Amino acid sequence: MSIDTQRPLAEPDSTVEPDLLSVYLRDRDEPCPRCGYNLRGLHTHRCPECGDALRLKVGLVEPRLGAYLATLVAACLGFGGSLLFTVIALRAAPTMWWWDEPSAKALLLTLAVSFVLLVAAVLGRRRFCRLSRAAQRLLALGVWGVVGVLLTTVVVLFQD
Repeated sequence: MSIDTQRPLAEPDSTVEPDLLSVYLRDRDEPCPRCGYNLRGLHTHRCPECGDALRLKVGLVEPRLGAYLATLVAACLGFGGSLLFTVIALRAAPTMWWWDEPSAKALLLTLAVSFVLLVAAVLGRRRFCRLSRAAQRLLALGVWGVVGVLLTTVVVLFQD
């Protein structure tokens, strides 16, 4: 099958696209961009494994980034919040105090864990987006939970 590269491509027509897609995938091993399922011999415009709609270029029609953005916001909130607490605490207390106080140790732990979560979220975007929606939501809730527990612990310890 040859493709005319001289003419600009029109918007995909939903009645024609599944036929062109099935012709393209008839004898090719192409993975689904979301779940990795082999699409060889596909006769519809949806992945049979995850159900996402596909284009001729075998890309997602509408990427779902809500869970990823929620994870990224939680990691940024954790890192930014703990960094802010650290700056305030360093200005308010002598440096020697830091090594004896459990609140300071909890704050440093929160800063380190939230930094690792933030770096993992940024560097692991592609891997995150390939997870199932349920796994994405679960991971996002987990990051929110970890950040929430850590920041709450720091706030409670600093109030004492």
